Amino acid sequence: MIRGSYRRFAGALLLALTLPAVAMAADPLTDAQSLVSAARRTLGRFQADPEMAWFRDHVGDALAVLIVPRRIRAGFIFGGNGGVGVLLAKDP
Repeated sequence: MIRGSYRRFAGALLLALTLPAVAMAADPLTDAQSLVSAARRTLGRFQADPEMAWFRDHVGDALAVLIVPRRIRAGFIFGGNGGVGVLLAKDP
């Protein structure tokens, strides 16, 4: 009985982790545009936050900045995480 409960829980967890990825794959262009918009909002919040002075002072020196506005973390016995983001890199 306990093993069956763990199997159902593991199946539900797997389903919950894969559904967002399936839903995001519906329209690639719209998804890309919404991802870039979310990344812009995230970067704007970082720049506006008074506690992120170090970030504002050093972001210009960075070769690249990875912005991941959509990050999923899950875990019970086994853990996992994933996300979708935007990488901004300078052209040398």
